[in-house]
Amino acid sequence: MKYGAMNFPVKPVMEEVQRISDLGFDYVELALDPPMAHWEIIQGMEKELAALLARTRLDLVCHLPTFVYTADLCPALRQASLDEMGRSLETAARLGAKKAILHPGMISGLGPFVMETAKALALESLHMIVDKASSLGIPLCLETCFPGICPALSQSISRRFSRPFPP
Repeated sequence: MKYGAMNFPVKPVMEEVQRISDLGFDYVELALDPPMAHWEIIQGMEKELAALLARTRLDLVCHLPTFVYTADLCPALRQASLDEMGRSLETAARLGAKKAILHPGMISGLGPFVMETAKALALESLHMIVDKASSLGIPLCLETCFPGICPALSQSISRRFSRPFPP
């Protein structure tokens, strides 16, 4: 069995990775969230980060951005969130991540008043994210939501998601 720990993305990534290694973990779960671990920031330090991971012998798992809106009713916001997920997956692939973790889309704004529409948008987005991850060869792990934010969506995904995640 392997044990890992996640960085806290408000702290410098390289220090967090080194700390996780110093604590004796087998892998780091790199949260690709702003302000310190957004894919654009990671992109600027990919070589140094890859060298640190190799030197410390830490495996890498990437946690896709948590606070995005892939179920948003506004198409432009939903697309921006999908773009963030796609670029984060591309970053994870370049770094050799063993897998990526994501939360199903958060239903916010007026979404709770049109829950079936919001759930359908979330599932559509999830299919797009799965396709992108599959094309990059990155297995996905679906993580539960924060309490009260999207329990109905989590139940819906478990009942209706028709395509298996990559192995």
